[in-house]
Amino acid sequence: MHYNDTQIQILNDVKEFARVAIINGSYDEETISTLDQSIQEHFTLDQFIDLMFYLDNPSVSNIGSDTSARMGCFWCNETISEGPCHLNGYGVVVKTITFRKRRVFIGWSNGEADVPCSDSEIWDQYDDIFN
Repeated sequence: MHYNDTQIQILNDVKEFARVAIINGSYDEETISTLDQSIQEHFTLDQFIDLMFYLDNPSVSNIGSDTSARMGCFWCNETISEGPCHLNGYGVVVKTITFRKRRVFIGWSNGEADVPCSDSEIWDQYDDIFN
């Protein structure tokens, strides 16, 4: 895909905004609104959605810690808690995690999901899972 000069400038503005927001751990809502408007005006709807809702930067963590170094991350996913491993209805060993995610225009949302357990988790919890 070829971008025109305006689109390239907007993409550079979004990248710079994300860089500063990640470093500072916060961001300006007015700037978000301006970027949102510019992207809607100069990109297709599909491009807008791809750019603003699916861009994903992992949450920065403190060294030696599982907690986020910044609670106001720009785009991030964080696991809040993990339950024990168990068999689901399909005979797969999973654990239920509680997570929160932030997408810049959506804000924080919480949810739960079943994710596969690792081999070491299965081995460590074998008796509880299968007995």
